[in-house]
Amino acid sequence: MMAAVARGVPPARYDTVGGETKGSRMTGSNSPAPGALSRRRFLTLASAAVATAALAACGGGATPTATNAPTSAPQPTTPPPATATTSPTAPSAPTTTPAASSAARPTTATTPSAARPTATASPPGGRAPRTATPTARGNGTATGAQGVFNVVRYGAAGDGRADDTAAIQATINAIPAAGGTVMFPPGTYIVAPTKTAGIAIKSNLRFVGSGAESILKIKDHAGDWQRLLSPKNLGDTVENFSVEDLVFDANILNNPESLINETRDTTYQTFIHITRGRNLHVWRCRFAPYAGVWAVSFVGEQIDNCSVTDSYFRFVMRDANPDYDNSAVYVEGTNYVFSGNTFESVPIPNRGARACMETHGGPAEVFNNTATGFQTILNIVGSYYAGGNPGNIVCRDNTCTDALQAIILWPTKPNDLKNVLVTNNTINLAQIKHGNVDTSGIYILFSEEAKGVAANITIAKNTIKFQDEGAGRGGDFYYNSSGIGLHNLGGVAGCVIDGNTIELAPTGGVVIGLPESGNRSFQDIRVTNNTIINPGQNLGFPEEFRSGVLVNSSAMNIEVSGNTITDTFPTPRCPTGIAFDQTLPNTYKGITVKGNTVIATAGQNLPLLLPTDTER
Repeated sequence: MMAAVARGVPPARYDTVGGETKGSRMTGSNSPAPGALSRRRFLTLASAAVATAALAACGGGATPTATNAPTSAPQPTTPPPATATTSPTAPSAPTTTPAASSAARPTTATTPSAARPTATASPPGGRAPRTATPTARGNGTATGAQGVFNVVRYGAAGDGRADDTAAIQATINAIPAAGGTVMFPPGTYIVAPTKTAGIAIKSNLRFVGSGAESILKIKDHAGDWQRLLSPKNLGDTVENFSVEDLVFDANILNNPESLINETRDTTYQTFIHITRGRNLHVWRCRFAPYAGVWAVSFVGEQIDNCSVTDSYFRFVMRDANPDYDNSAVYVEGTNYVFSGNTFESVPIPNRGARACMETHGGPAEVFNNTATGFQTILNIVGSYYAGGNPGNIVCRDNTCTDALQAIILWPTKPNDLKNVLVTNNTINLAQIKHGNVDTSGIYILFSEEAKGVAANITIAKNTIKFQDEGAGRGGDFYYNSSGIGLHNLGGVAGCVIDGNTIELAPTGGVVIGLPESGNRSFQDIRVTNNTIINPGQNLGFPEEFRSGVLVNSSAMNIEVSGNTITDTFPTPRCPTGIAFDQTLPNTYKGITVKGNTVIATAGQNLPLLLPTDTER
C-alpha cells in the first residue's frame, strides 16, 4: 500500500491492473489482441481465512430464498417436441437507439430504450416446465422416442461414487443433430473434467434435472480442471442450448489439490463455457459451492441471445489459493438478460468473491438479482471487440449487502461506454469487512483499463449506504471512495444523477472529475434532487476530498440543483456542502448551483466553494 500522496497527484496503483489478459482466455480464434482484453485486478487485501469457515458462514447447501421470476423471459408451460425446431430467427433489434449526449446539457433522466433487450427466446420448443418428471432411474426404459435421453439408460449411476463422466458423454453422443434433452433423474453424478477436456456439448441440446436432487459433482481429488460443459473445440458454435434445474458442486473440501492460477486457463474451473453461439440459457440452477474464475461464461465476438435467471451461486475460495479475479457470470455478447439470481459469499480480505455478474457489450438487462458478501454485484463494460456494442445496458431493481464497490462502469476502448441506466438499486456497503481498499456505491472508475468516454449515463433513484468509518481506514484510496463517482481517465459526456439517496460516503456523496494530467472532459452533467446524508465521514481522508458534491477537475455545463445535503453528527465531519476545486489549472464554464438545501444539525454551516461566475 502506498503512502498518501500530494494533492492532485493520485497514486499510480489506482490502475488496478495486473497485466493479465483474462478476456482473451478460452475465447476462440477471433479474439482481439490479448492486451485489449485485460480486466481489472482489485488490490490484494490484508488477511486470509479458511474455506471451511466460509462454507459454514454461507449456510452450507441451504436452498436460497426464492426470487422473482424475470418479467422479460417467457415461460411456456408445454414441454419441447421430440425433435429440435428449425434454426432460430435472429432477435428483433431495438427500435430506437439513444444518441450519446451532445454539447447540449441533458435535461431529463430518460431510460435509454436500446438498453432493453427484446430477445429472450427459449431453446428448441420453449422452456421446460419447472416440474418436469424424469424417467425413473434404473428401469432401463429408452426415452429417446420422446426426445428425452435419460443418462441412467446410458450407464450413469448417480450414486455419488461412480464416475459418470463417460455415461453423460455417451448420452449426448446418442442425441441426433435435430436435438433432444439430456435428463438427470434425482442423484449425485460424479464428473471428472481435466485440464484439457470436459463434457462435450453441441447445438440443440437441453440439460434438465429435478432441481436440488440432481447434482453434478466434481470428483474427489480431481486436481486442476478447466471447464465442465463446453463444445469439444472451444471455438465451435453452439446454438439452442440450455441448462435447467441442475446443481453444480465444485466439491472444494475434497479437492484441495485443485488451485486456480490466473496465468493458466487450464485451472479456471468454469462449469459452463461457450465462446460462440446463440440462444444460450441457464435457468433455475445452483452453483454451490463454486470456486472458479467463472461459474458461467458466454464470452465471444458472436454470442447472442443468452440468459442466466433464477439461479443460485455460492463462492468459496480454497484455503491454499492466492487471491484471484473472479466473476460468477461473465458475458460478452448481445441481447442478454440476468435476472432473479442470488449470489452469496463471505467478505473476507484476501479471499474475495469479486463480481456477481459482468456484462460486456449489449443490449442487456440486469434486474431483480440479490447479492451478499460479493465485492461487486455488476461490472458494466463496453465491448472489447472492434465494432462491438458500446453498452445499452439497464441495471435495475437489484439488491446487494456487504458489498465493497457495488456497481462499476468501465468505459473501455475501442468502443467507449454509452447508453446505460442504473436505477432503483439498493446498495449496502460493508467496506470495513473488505479491508483497506477502494469503496464506492456506483462509479465510473479510475483505471488504466477505462480510458474510453462514458456518454448518456443515467444513475437515478438508487439507495446507497456505507458503514460508518469514524476516524477512518487509513490509506491512499480516497480517490475511489465516493457514493457516486465519475472519475474515469476518458471523461464523461452526458450524465444525469437524479433522486438518489446516499448515506455515509467516506469522501464525497457525488464526485465528478479527475485531478490527473491528461486530455479529458467532464461535461453535460446534472446532479439533481439527491438526498446526501453525512458525506465525507471518514476523518482520515484529506478534507479536499470530502464534500456533499465535489467537482475536482475542469468541467463544463454542470448543474447541481434541488439536492439536500445534511451532516447530522454532533461535530460535523463534512468540510463543505458543495465544492468546486479551483486549484489551477482547473477551469469551469456553464456552472449552475441553485435550490439546494445544505444543513449541519450542530448549527454550523457547510460552506459552498463555487466558481465566481456560477449561476445561482
